[in-house]
Amino acid sequence: MSLSEAQVSRYLERIASPRPAAPELDALKDLVRAHLVAVPFENLDIIWKRPIRYELEALFDKIVGRHRGGWCYELNLLFHHLLASLGYPSRFVAGRTFRDGARSPDFEHGLVLVDLPGGPWVVDVGMGINMPVLPLEHGAQGELGDGRGMRLVRFEGEADTWEADMLIPGRAEPHRFFTFRTQEHPIQDFLERSTWLQTAPESYFLDMKLCIRPTPSGDRVSYCDGCLVVMRREGNQITRLERPKQVREALRSTFGFSVTDEEAASLVIAPPPPRR
Repeated sequence: MSLSEAQVSRYLERIASPRPAAPELDALKDLVRAHLVAVPFENLDIIWKRPIRYELEALFDKIVGRHRGGWCYELNLLFHHLLASLGYPSRFVAGRTFRDGARSPDFEHGLVLVDLPGGPWVVDVGMGINMPVLPLEHGAQGELGDGRGMRLVRFEGEADTWEADMLIPGRAEPHRFFTFRTQEHPIQDFLERSTWLQTAPESYFLDMKLCIRPTPSGDRVSYCDGCLVVMRREGNQITRLERPKQVREALRSTFGFSVTDEEAASLVIAPPPPRR
């Protein structure tokens, strides 16, 4: 399903990007960079117990119309629709994330492959990091902009499976991030896992209240559990937000969307009691 011309224009305005003259690699990289710094990764609807909808109109209204963010399924799926509408041959594919050394069940992550002359390219605007656009080649690497890097390797033991690893300065071994396959999937294949992640008591998406995006300079800024955090190479700047008004202003000024007083109050974390 494609976006209408009017929707494409509004989407490009949302991410402050010109319309590509042609579906080429350099323009794809520009679109990805624009999207990453404009649209945050966030799980607030899950915290507010609002079931996430994946119909095109619902995604467009939330991310473009209301200037919200979303999680990987929402962000990458809507971006996939944008790319298709701009003439990019793209696929929505499934991944599995690593957590505490173990790999998640299938369909834990959704990302995009773009088929350009010479081979597919990996696109992911749904992780809250400055994910580079990488060719689907063993050993392909790119920079995240904050000193870290990302590398693709073939995943041993499974056909048609690739692994994305984060390269961290000072660490001999890479941080295993996620695996994915190249087969295209409709969003319906992700719904069972999506529901579990939204509702299961053991889901890590219920553990924190998060909104995060990269900045054009390569830093990252986040709202996480009552704190506004600017993450830089030289260290983090943390501002504690203890009142709903502070939360509302932080989300509006830093991430570009508004919340109600009731929604803001639900995101406030009570400070710890003073030590005696």
